Amino acid sequence: MLGNKLSVQKNNISHLKYCVFFLCVLLSCLISTTASYAADAVILEARFSVSATLPAIERGRIGSQLINIKNEGPNNATNAVATYVAAPKTGVTVTSVSVVGGTACTLSGSNWSCTLGNVTNGVTKQLVVSYNTTSASSLGSGQQATVKVSSDEFNPGSGVGETLYKVWGSNNQNETSKDGAFWVGYTGTGGTAKSGAYSDESTSVVAAWPVSQSSPTGAYLVSSAGGLKNSTYAASTTTAQAMIQRIITNMSTDANATVQLNLINPEATGNGDNRRAWEFTTGVYTTADSNTVTACVGRSSLGVDDGGYIIVDGASVVSQDGYVAGGFVSSSFRLAPGYHRITYRIVNRNTYNGRSEQAAGGYGAIGLSLSGDCSTTNYDAATTAGIPVSINLIDGAKIKIAKNSINGVGTFNYINLSNLVNNTIDVTSDSITTTVAGTPVNSAQQLWAKTLGSDISVTESAVTGYVLSGVSCSDTNSSTTGNTGTFWTLANNVMTIPAARIKEGANITCTFTNNKLIYVDIAGRVFTDNSGTTGDVAKAYNGTQDTGEIGIENSTILLNNCSTTQLASVLTNASGDYAFSIEQGLLPSSFCITQQNRPEYLSVSGTTGYDRSSDRITLTKTSATSYIGNNFGDVIVNVVLNEDGQHTAIAGDVTDYPHRLTTQTPVQLTQLLQTQTQQPNSSIDQPWQALIYRDSNCNGQVDTGEVLFNPTTSSPVLLQPNTNICLVQRVYVPTNVIAGAQHIGELQASYQFALANPVETITGQTLKRKDVTLIGSAGLTLAKKVRTVASCPATSSDTNAFNTTNQATKNDHLEYEITYKNNSTKKLQNVKVKDSLPTATTFGSISCNVTPNGNTCNASSANNTLEWILTGLLNPASSGTLRFCVAQ
Repeated sequence: MLGNKLSVQKNNISHLKYCVFFLCVLLSCLISTTASYAADAVILEARFSVSATLPAIERGRIGSQLINIKNEGPNNATNAVATYVAAPKTGVTVTSVSVVGGTACTLSGSNWSCTLGNVTNGVTKQLVVSYNTTSASSLGSGQQATVKVSSDEFNPGSGVGETLYKVWGSNNQNETSKDGAFWVGYTGTGGTAKSGAYSDESTSVVAAWPVSQSSPTGAYLVSSAGGLKNSTYAASTTTAQAMIQRIITNMSTDANATVQLNLINPEATGNGDNRRAWEFTTGVYTTADSNTVTACVGRSSLGVDDGGYIIVDGASVVSQDGYVAGGFVSSSFRLAPGYHRITYRIVNRNTYNGRSEQAAGGYGAIGLSLSGDCSTTNYDAATTAGIPVSINLIDGAKIKIAKNSINGVGTFNYINLSNLVNNTIDVTSDSITTTVAGTPVNSAQQLWAKTLGSDISVTESAVTGYVLSGVSCSDTNSSTTGNTGTFWTLANNVMTIPAARIKEGANITCTFTNNKLIYVDIAGRVFTDNSGTTGDVAKAYNGTQDTGEIGIENSTILLNNCSTTQLASVLTNASGDYAFSIEQGLLPSSFCITQQNRPEYLSVSGTTGYDRSSDRITLTKTSATSYIGNNFGDVIVNVVLNEDGQHTAIAGDVTDYPHRLTTQTPVQLTQLLQTQTQQPNSSIDQPWQALIYRDSNCNGQVDTGEVLFNPTTSSPVLLQPNTNICLVQRVYVPTNVIAGAQHIGELQASYQFALANPVETITGQTLKRKDVTLIGSAGLTLAKKVRTVASCPATSSDTNAFNTTNQATKNDHLEYEITYKNNSTKKLQNVKVKDSLPTATTFGSISCNVTPNGNTCNASSANNTLEWILTGLLNPASSGTLRFCVAQ
């Protein structure tokens, strides 16, 4: 069988070869040819060009690449398959290969097989390849794979090692069949005679078979007869179809890699024809300029018989017009990077006047060398080399976020990241957790600039209790990038690296430093330092809150720098407590806590660092975060002598006026000043006498055993809170006084108490109290009592009895009752009663409680003066009551 296509999947075509065997008896036996050949079907060609993008992929990131596979024709391709042969460099991994718009490629070993299907001439298919890289990857452009493309057609130069082999005639010995031989260079119209200038050996083979002519000029054998120069040929043509067409896929092992047609004997009667034409066409893809490429034919004992030439990219690079025993080799020629088509043409014409058609013919192995020896092995290596695919590994601009938290640890978040990606996707946020205060921690994410030459910005989210104190960026490749000094900006927690600094090779780490705000707690209390309920005067004014010493609410406390700079202020709470929490950095080296008293209070004490003259505590800043127990002691100095009295008496009477001394803080009573006046006050009038007794049982009268009350500076009397001192001023009325006379006994107590820091004795006097005794024929008497009530005016639910003296707390309301009575035998007219508000009280209400029949009563108040006016005559023995109420 001739011309069968041996390569897998390549148009297997059956050919019928008719073989006629003849028995030749003696040399004179004449044999005629009756068999003929059918030409193999024309093999179509679909040449694929492969071009890949050269993506720049940052080391450590993923990237992708597009590979374009175009059918350059001249025919459509069927059942096309692209094979991506992975050979990645260190640090590079091919993770997937797929056909764009098609299916994923299948992996076997290192080969990714990609089904392209039918590809029309001029159409481009694409592969997309995904890569993963590491920091170990080498920088720069590096080949990662080769691509080979095949189809059912002849595919030169796409790495599948295909060579299109054609024979004009057959490769059989002693060929006598029609179309079994071909006379190259024959130009006649048919017959046995020679015709054509290039039909003999040693004439120009290129002229007989021009480079641009796909078929040789010549004619096929019609018949062969025994003897010389008696083969009959058909008419000459330049378009004769090759009898054999097949695809060789391995030149080193193919049966047609060499052909030898033996000399036909005997010369006189031998029958057969050895004239032939052979052609090998292939393609190679070169990756770089080469000036040492060689091509060769017949480099074996067969040589080349009897001529041939080699075409590279449409130009002959070497030719041999006659027999060469060792074959021939082209001179070195240059191949630029890219696809190149190479054709080997070999002919056996023989010389008409010699053995003519009987002479031997054939060729030894063909070869090719892109570098090194011209050999079949190197031929196969060149034609099976796939089209290289490379990627460009760059460092890009690496960005790393780091965190340094001072004075504390925690998790810190970053948002609104711009122009940043990790190894796979765009990144807009990051997070770092510190574990050791003051030790920087790098983010787990390695980031890159998405676009070189564009700004990068990172925003740190505010963290409660921390303040961003600064950002510091450094570039470990600054010697190349020039990123030195402060090449970033920070505004409102947003760090920006400008576009000019985002360069190839930059390796920038930006450390965000946060200081944990250390807050200092400063606290204390303002309290009433009056010994409380202890009854121990030594516990007053000592700066220590003792039992019963209550806190003072709404006292203003200032925190300052001991000068004019105020840091904070606060009011004490219901328990008298105050507290400041201030950032340590804002606290000066020395600071003061200053109290501003409520109006009724006097500062008397404080804890360590207290100065009473400025009413402040001075402290020195240390590393401490708590300054507590900074207390202030205040008191209300409210020593009160109660109350005014007015009685109507007759000559010789004795009348008692009760009084009470109260205080809210311990004091020493140093004097009770008594001033007496009388009217009339002439030398003939008997003097009035008034003595002051201590009313030990506070019953408002002088009892047996009660003594005079006369404190002095040298012998003071202690007055304690919640322990009243009751007094009675007893007035003795002279026996010779007349109606209209009066006696006024004024009382005023003096007191003192001692303080420290600075040492000082506080002195004071109570308000004066008047006891007025009236002598008159009218005989009007007045008596005054008091009780505590819930509110002013009193209501029916206030059931406390009126007494001459009574116990009350500061928050009680006091209601006073004045009883008036006409003790004379005459009617009294124009009766007016006046009184004043007790010290440290405010007016609440005034009323005429009980008014006798025949009288009307009008009550009024103005400022601190109270007045009741009775209209009508007050009958003898008639009486009534007047009331007023005050709030403390």
